[in-house]
Amino acid sequence: MHQSPMLIAVGGGSCSGKSVLCDGIRATLGDRCTHVAYDNYYLSLTPSQLADVSSYNFDEPQSLDTPRLIEDLTRLKRGETVNGPSYDFSTHLRTQAPHPLIPRN
Repeated sequence: MHQSPMLIAVGGGSCSGKSVLCDGIRATLGDRCTHVAYDNYYLSLTPSQLADVSSYNFDEPQSLDTPRLIEDLTRLKRGETVNGPSYDFSTHLRTQAPHPLIPRN
């Protein structure tokens, strides 16, 4: 019997321990899990936003590509491999580097 992948969502404010918890989950589950970081779903800043990056609010919901995240999670849940986005925090742009997300049981 085929078992559908399980999704575990970890949320919280900045510096609330999300990464530590996720590291523990990955250490426990090993290659039986795939880590999907919402941070990779930030949208690239426009040239005008980059010109004044210090005033850009990265906590605004529209700074993230939530529809893409939902689409990618839905595909993973169906057992499909997804080419997820990668975000470079030093340039505030999405990179072209492939970021394969492989569904695990």
